[in-house]
Amino acid sequence: TIGSQFEEINPEEENVDRFLNISIIPVHEKCTILRLPFLENFQAERYSLTFPNSFKMCLAYCRAFLNNAYCNAVLYSSKEGSCLLMRLHNTFNNSAKIMKSTAQLYFLINCEY
Repeated sequence: TIGSQFEEINPEEENVDRFLNISIIPVHEKCTILRLPFLENFQAERYSLTFPNSFKMCLAYCRAFLNNAYCNAVLYSSKEGSCLLMRLHNTFNNSAKIMKSTAQLYFLINCEY
């Protein structure tokens, strides 16, 4: 059949903690971040694509290279080893379900030294 080369994708809901407290050692900060559904990334302004060696380095790039006035969200894919630095306006739907995905979207709520 024509479509046999493509797998049917049935997204599955993921049971995750939406709020995370994380230490970003490279920039000596502790941040509160919010995990958002992947679909929220479409409303974000994109700044730079980086290829960090870890999720924490992805967050550090956002904090160090494009201060909080610009970068306040990241779309991180461990499978691709990529990190998209973004600006997300606080107009997202916090009640939307988070579906399993190879890329995760995180919004930086607050960071302190």
